[in-house]
Amino acid sequence: MHTATIKETAHQLIDQLPDDAGWEKVLYTSQVRHDIEAGLWQTLQLGAL
Repeated sequence: MHTATIKETAHQLIDQLPDDAGWEKVLYTSQVRHDIEAGLWQTLQLGAL
């Protein structure tokens, strides 16, 4: 199983954005992704999933 690096994940995230996306959209999308992953990780650590 291949685990994507942060750089690969960032490329994928940016590739999914519209061509006219600005820095605010890039940073917002990145923060949302980070928050979701952090929440999932915390949930797994607590054994809730």
